[in-house]
Amino acid sequence: MRFGPIVWRELIVAARKPSTYAGRVGSVVVLLLVVGGLEAVAASFAWERSTIAGQHQFALRSFGALVVVLSLLAMMAVPGQVAPGIATEREKKSLDALLTTPLNGAEIVAGKFAAGMLRYATDLLAGVPFILAITFVWGIDVRLVLLTYAGLIATAFASGTLAVWASARARDARRAVGYSLLLLLAWGYLPFMSVFVLPRIWPRLGRWVAPVMSWFLDSGPVSVLMYLPGVMRRGSLAGTVGRMIAWEVSGGLILLAWTSWRFRAICRAAEDREGRRWLRKVRALSAARRPPCGDDPILWYEMYNTRGVGPIMRRVGQGIGAVFAVVFAVLICGSALPAFRELVAHGYGSLSSASERIQFNLVVRVVTGIINLVLPILIAGMAAESIAAERAKDTLPGLLTTPLTGPEILRSKVLGALWRLRVMLAILVGLWLLGLASGAVHPKGFAAAMLCQALTVWVCLALGTYGSIWSADLKQANGWVVLPVTLMAFSGFLPLMLPVGLTTILLGVASPAALSYLSLVSFENVHSATLGLPWTSLISVGIQSGEGAGAVVATCLIGWTIQVAAASVLTFLCLRDFDRAVGRPTRNTSRMGPSPQTVADTVNVPSEVSC
Repeated sequence: MRFGPIVWRELIVAARKPSTYAGRVGSVVVLLLVVGGLEAVAASFAWERSTIAGQHQFALRSFGALVVVLSLLAMMAVPGQVAPGIATEREKKSLDALLTTPLNGAEIVAGKFAAGMLRYATDLLAGVPFILAITFVWGIDVRLVLLTYAGLIATAFASGTLAVWASARARDARRAVGYSLLLLLAWGYLPFMSVFVLPRIWPRLGRWVAPVMSWFLDSGPVSVLMYLPGVMRRGSLAGTVGRMIAWEVSGGLILLAWTSWRFRAICRAAEDREGRRWLRKVRALSAARRPPCGDDPILWYEMYNTRGVGPIMRRVGQGIGAVFAVVFAVLICGSALPAFRELVAHGYGSLSSASERIQFNLVVRVVTGIINLVLPILIAGMAAESIAAERAKDTLPGLLTTPLTGPEILRSKVLGALWRLRVMLAILVGLWLLGLASGAVHPKGFAAAMLCQALTVWVCLALGTYGSIWSADLKQANGWVVLPVTLMAFSGFLPLMLPVGLTTILLGVASPAALSYLSLVSFENVHSATLGLPWTSLISVGIQSGEGAGAVVATCLIGWTIQVAAASVLTFLCLRDFDRAVGRPTRNTSRMGPSPQTVADTVNVPSEVSC
C-alpha cells in the first residue's frame, strides 16, 4: 500500500507550523498543571502523606488523574489532528486532483489517517519522560503504566477512525471536527446514561436497554474511568482495559476498512448528493425559519447564520442541550424545594448555618462559579471570531465597502455574540431569581451578581473584539484572547492553593468566578456582616483566611473597578483603531493642502465671483 507520499507531505507541512511544537509543549504543561493542582489541593486540605501508605495513596490518586486527562486528550485531541485531513482537501478544491493520482481510496484514507495519528503520537510521546519520572519517584508499578499507554493508543486509534470516517463525508474541516466530536460524545455518554440514569428514570425501558448498552460501555474509556473510583467493576482492571482494547481495535479496523472501500462512492455522494433524497427532505423539514432582514443586516446575519452547521446537526445539538437542561433543572429543583418549604415555615431573614436556604445558597454560588469558569472564555472566543472570521472567509473587503461605519459594524458583531450565548446567560439569571424567590439569595446579592455578570460580559466582549480586529485569522485571534481570559478565570483558585497564614481572598480579585461567588450573599451573610463575624461562605469552600465582610466587599469593589477600567479602555481602542486595523482607507487631512475657501480668505478674494 503506497500511502507514504501522503504521510510524507503531511509531516513536512506539520513540521513547518509553530503550532506543532506548541502542541508538544502544551501536552507536557497540562501534565505539570494536573500534578501541581493535586499538590496544591493536598496541601490545602491537609491530606495525610506523612506515612508510606498515605504517600502511596496520593501517588495512586495523582496517577489516576493523569490517566483521566490523557484519556480525554485521546478522545478530544485526535479529531483535531485526523478530521481535517480529507475535508481540507475538499475545502481547498484539491481532492479531485488527489483522486486522479494512481493512489486508490484505501491508500488515501490510510495516508491521511496515519499522518494525523503520527502528529498525535508526537504530542503523546512528549509527555512520556515526565510520566516515567513520576512513576519511579512515586513507586508506580511499571505494568500499570504499560497498560495505561496500551489503552490510550487503542482509544486514540478508535477516535482516529471515527474522525477519518467523518472527514470523508464533511464538506470542510470545521464540520469534520464537529461531527467527530459529536460522535465521540455520543460514544462516551449515551451508554453511560443508558446504564446508570435510564433505569432510575424509566425502569421498564432500562431493563431492556441497559444490558445491551453495557456492551457499548465496555468499548470505551468510560468503563475504565468508572472502574477506578469503584462505581462499576466487572473483573480486574487488566480485564476491563483488555475488553476495551479489543472492542476499540476491532471496531476501528472495521470502520477504517469500510471507509477505504467506499471512499470514492462517499466522495461522489458528498459532492453530488447521490442517493440522498431522504436527507434533503429531512433538511427541508428541519430548516430554520428566518425572519426578514430589516435595517440591520449584520446583526441579522450574526443571529441567524448557521456557521456551517446543517439543519440536522443543529437539531441534534438542540436535543442534546435540551437533555442537559432538563437534567440541570431537575438537580437544581431538588435543592430548591427544601428551601421553599423552609421559606413558607419561617419567612425571609437569617437563620442558622444548617438551614436549607443556606445550603441552597451554597449550591447557587458553586454552580455560578463553575459556569463563570467557562462562560468568560466562550464570550471572549465568540467575540474574537467576529472580525477574524470575516477576514478568514475573504468577506471583510465587501463588508468595508458598505456605508456602515466601524461602530455600527462592531455593535452588530457584539450583539450577535451575546445572542449566541443567551441560553447560558438566561440559565444564570434564572438560577439567581430562583435563589431570590426562595430566600437563599439576598436582594443585595442578586443586584451585585447582576452587576458582576454585566461587567464580566463587557470586559470579555471588549477584549475579544480588540483581539479580533488585529488578528490575521481565527487561530491567532483565539490565541491572543483565550489564554489571558483562561488565566483570569482560573486565578480564583489562588486563595485555595496557598497555606492558611498566607492566603487572602484578594488574590482572586481578577477572577469572574470568584467575584460572582462572593456577590451572591445570603441573609445570613448580611446578618453576620453587621456583627463583624468571619465570612462563612469562604470557610465552606476551604479558604481558611478568617476574613470578614470588609475583605469581601473590598475584593468585589476592586475587581469591578478593574473590569470597568479595562473594558472602557478596550472599547475606546476598538472604536478608535477599527479602520486602521482592518485596512479601511481613510482620508488624512493633515497631509492635504489647504482648502479653496482657506486660500480665498488668505488672499482676500471672494470664494464665489458673480458675473
